[in-house]
Amino acid sequence: MADIIRHPRPEAEDEPAAKRPATQNNAVTNGNTEKPTQTYTLKDWALYTVLRTMPGARYWHLLPELLRSRLPGLFKEPFFQYGIRTLNLAECPSLTDDEVRCVSTLKHLDDLDLSYDDHLNTYRLHYLNALPNLKTLRLNHCRQFAAGLMYMNSVNLTMLDIAFCEIEDPIMFTICRMTALENLNLGCNRLTDEGCVMLASLPNLKHLSLTMNPLITDKTLQALTPLKKLENLNLNFCKLVTSNGIEQLSIALSVAKGGSLKQLDMVGCDRALTDAKVRPLILLAEDSKVQARMIGMVLQRYNFDVQVAADGEMALEMFRANPRYDLILMDVAMPVMDGISCMKQIREYEAQHNLKRTPIIIQTADPRDSQKAVCIEAGCDEFLPKPLDKSAISLAKQLMEAKGTPTNHTSRV
Repeated sequence: MADIIRHPRPEAEDEPAAKRPATQNNAVTNGNTEKPTQTYTLKDWALYTVLRTMPGARYWHLLPELLRSRLPGLFKEPFFQYGIRTLNLAECPSLTDDEVRCVSTLKHLDDLDLSYDDHLNTYRLHYLNALPNLKTLRLNHCRQFAAGLMYMNSVNLTMLDIAFCEIEDPIMFTICRMTALENLNLGCNRLTDEGCVMLASLPNLKHLSLTMNPLITDKTLQALTPLKKLENLNLNFCKLVTSNGIEQLSIALSVAKGGSLKQLDMVGCDRALTDAKVRPLILLAEDSKVQARMIGMVLQRYNFDVQVAADGEMALEMFRANPRYDLILMDVAMPVMDGISCMKQIREYEAQHNLKRTPIIIQTADPRDSQKAVCIEAGCDEFLPKPLDKSAISLAKQLMEAKGTPTNHTSRV
């Protein structure tokens, strides 16, 4: 196929000059002057066709083999200056200084992807500070730019994706000054608790990924508890976090506590999953501190984790905040809200939210059959008189197996 296509120059200017490809005027030899012709390369013609057929486009994926050599002139086109909102340059590695400078002229750009550019350094990143509308920036697998984030202080980013960038703790000070951030991906970096605790200064954060930062511990989880807008947290392969730290974070960010947490990913959190697997979680509702301490000690001796509620209202609040208990051990006579009322509301909550039925054992000093009938009608699974003995342990295990309830509290929905 010929590499050159020639067309006569039209008599009338039917296309705006800014949209017309580069021209070359040719004079014909032999002393005769013919009408000048306009010369297009195949690259010009392809670009020209796209510009004509996509005048309202909001997304443009640059193909390096077609357009790379034409970036400086291309970005001066009105189509790019005023039409482009999203620009993906992840397929154009090793951008030059001039090319990055051209990107910084796109004043309406709000989504930019420069991933996989090993030559993107601090000097080049500071050009992006000239993009007033930039909201989303993806720099995955770029390893030389980190210090350049300090130049982004005049850009109100809401999404920053910097996975696999060898980010270390000192850079977190700069990142955590971007208080408008709602989505932050810090996966597969070199972060520790020292840097991650600074995340508490990002009040608008909704989505956070710390996946494959194996040195962070429960200290980081504790620092995240003030982030009440956080909806999604990825802790995959953070091997040092424990089930206790995850449990406390889940409660602190639950809807009942004013939080928004909807999804918590913890694949590969070996320590947390191991702890959870061997220690089923029991909610103990008991108003007597002495009784609660004694029962708790017995349950822990038989390898159960125990959380204590001092009255029915507190037990209900704890269940709503974290409806993943393997079993509930409920007293009947308690202040504020009695066990019968609490149990009824727990069953209603399970039905409304399509949750698995949590086994409930009633413990009471009133062993009458009439009392037992009331408790069973309210939703209990078993009825035991006080004081409890070892038979309660066997009964608890049987209930969890019979009801098909998972024996680890991380897998409950």
